[in-house]
Amino acid sequence: MFIDEIQEVPEALNMLRYFYEQEPEIPVIATGSMLETLFDKNIHFPVGRVEYKVMRPVSFPEFLEAMGKTAALEQLVRIPLAPFAQDKLFNLFIPTRLSAACRKS
Repeated sequence: MFIDEIQEVPEALNMLRYFYEQEPEIPVIATGSMLETLFDKNIHFPVGRVEYKVMRPVSFPEFLEAMGKTAALEQLVRIPLAPFAQDKLFNLFIPTRLSAACRKS
């Protein structure tokens, strides 16, 4: 189960204990861009049951690598950039910016 922006419903954090104890076969991931704002509001996380991960946006080279676009990645690091590569890289870059814009809204 994936719960995004869990800080919007602080009571949901307390429900996570239920899943751990009563439904352990259900993997649960809870995220929140402002989750740290809840840490000092009488919310207690059971020791050893919560794993914190900080996630950052993916860089364009990381995106190319993850998508298996090795030829594009090789062209990206060449200076000067080959004329044929500019359009190709730009077209690959657009979806990364659109997804970032959607996350911010």
